[in-house]
Amino acid sequence: MFAWLDQYSSALSTIASLGLLVVWIFYAQLAFNGILKQRRPRILINQVKGRDLNAEVIIANMSEQKIFIQLLLARVSADGEEYTRAITDVYIYDDDDSSRIAERDTSQGPLNPGASLQLGSFHQVAERVARGSGETCPWHFMELRVVFFYGSATSVVAALRRFDFVEDEDGKRRVNPVTLDTRHMYRIWHHRRIRRWLREYL
Repeated sequence: MFAWLDQYSSALSTIASLGLLVVWIFYAQLAFNGILKQRRPRILINQVKGRDLNAEVIIANMSEQKIFIQLLLARVSADGEEYTRAITDVYIYDDDDSSRIAERDTSQGPLNPGASLQLGSFHQVAERVARGSGETCPWHFMELRVVFFYGSATSVVAALRRFDFVEDEDGKRRVNPVTLDTRHMYRIWHHRRIRRWLREYL
């Protein structure tokens, strides 16, 4: 047996070295993926306080660093038509003069890690986007988009999520998220579409 080991010691040493190299590459890949995951932004677009149209829309920053919200967009399908409008700013009009803005609030600005931003109910957001469609209009879905900067990065990032409005057995409309999680757009090929949103709606 020892003679066999002496004969193939060089080959066994090479195999052991290759095995050790594979293990190091595996753990290095795990560490690299962990670093990339920490550096990538993670935004949660979700519903809280129920499942009907009175449920609240929130945007939560689940990233390791703060984000700067540049633009909020909502796309609503209502009565066969689609409406896309910026909802970054909220305008409150004067009761005495409906054409005069009495107060203006904005969602544009920094959002710290772990912090959340409330946009109002799905019903309120849909009314703002699909103006004139009315409460009885059959809204079909709402897609929410968040355009933001992350940390010290100069490139803009986006996150989006779609919610369908479906009727239950009692005829009441419910909010049903199409995907289990928020979709993030941070790849190079996403930048053109994000810049187009900024040009059109900012």
